[in-house]
Amino acid sequence: MMKAEQPVKAKKVKEPKPEKKHRGQAKREAQEDAAAAEETAPVVKEEVKKVIQESAPEEAKADVFSGDKFSDLPINDKLKQALATNSFVELTSIQKKAIPAIIKDQNVIMKSETGSGKTLAYLVPLIEKLSVHSMEVEKIRRDYGTYCIIFSPTRELAAQIDIELQRLTSKMFAYMVCSCIMGGENPKKEKARLRKGITILVCTPGRFLYHL
Repeated sequence: MMKAEQPVKAKKVKEPKPEKKHRGQAKREAQEDAAAAEETAPVVKEEVKKVIQESAPEEAKADVFSGDKFSDLPINDKLKQALATNSFVELTSIQKKAIPAIIKDQNVIMKSETGSGKTLAYLVPLIEKLSVHSMEVEKIRRDYGTYCIIFSPTRELAAQIDIELQRLTSKMFAYMVCSCIMGGENPKKEKARLRKGITILVCTPGRFLYHL
């Protein structure tokens, strides 16, 4: 009888241990790497910026809003007239940046100091979009219910937003029923208004939850 050959065991090859560096040498090399990174960072940043700019579509480059007045915005004539009637002529910095972006359906987060015009920065595109919807898609009626809800953290700000809305919509866009519900007001009267229909609702979170 033939004996079965036993498998040959593979010998483990010991990997050479990494050369230990002197603590001072390692520290010096780390400092050199950090210095090199600082030197190349601006260059890399500029190169990345250049690549992004070159890869951007030509249409996107040209489609940048450069106007300074509300009359320069891509909005309908009735809204421009409503703004002019209320002495809104010059765009603030936040309005110039935010309004065109919101009209293009881009998500926008605004942060700016008090009195910089943030309220109009979102009310103008809101009214524009609702007016276009009413003209081209479906005529807006009060009994169709609420199309937009604006939450305000305080009663004072809620009242201010409602005043701005009324100024812009009461004459030119009468079909947009705007109203405000907040703490301190009669909830029964608010409920009656809600049942009739409110196109743009301004509210504080607490009172909104109360009516749910």
